[in-house]
Amino acid sequence: VIFSLFADSKVAIQAITSNQTPENETILECRKLLKYLNNQNKLIVFQWIPSHIGIVGNEIADGLAKKGTKIQITTHPNSNHHRKIEEINKAFQMENLKEKLQQPEGNHGKKL
Repeated sequence: VIFSLFADSKVAIQAITSNQTPENETILECRKLLKYLNNQNKLIVFQWIPSHIGIVGNEIADGLAKKGTKIQITTHPNSNHHRKIEEINKAFQMENLKEKLQQPEGNHGKKL
């Protein structure tokens, strides 16, 4: 199964997909998760998109990211972060599909 992950940060995509030693724990955790998903036959393809040009899904993501900075982080073992991630994923699936169908054909993503 192939999943597309759209991001407006080239730096983040390069940090996660690079073979260089990660600069921080978050990058390392992302790489571990990608490796785990790959072992589950789930390929993540990163696709850079430009920011602040009115791409609906990206504008929504930016808004959610701003809201996320105001949420208190919990380390409780029973936190529902997986459910929240699933809700966000569902919200973007339809919009990402619409945008993908409007893009010209071709492989512009970076596979990991």
